[in-house]
Amino acid sequence: MSSGAARNLQVEALKDQGICRWNYSIRSLHQHEKNNVAAYSRAMVLSSSFQLLLRVR
Repeated sequence: MSSGAARNLQVEALKDQGICRWNYSIRSLHQHEKNNVAAYSRAMVLSSSFQLLLRVR
């Protein structure tokens, strides 16, 4: 058996054990957190810019 075929069997065995579902869940949570951090950072930049604008007036 070639190493490629053995690797494919290992991947299929992991799929059968539900590892792929966990991987999807972890990636989904990670992406969700990245999006929230980016939105929070933009809000903080806008907030500080708005506060500076109010001070100038």
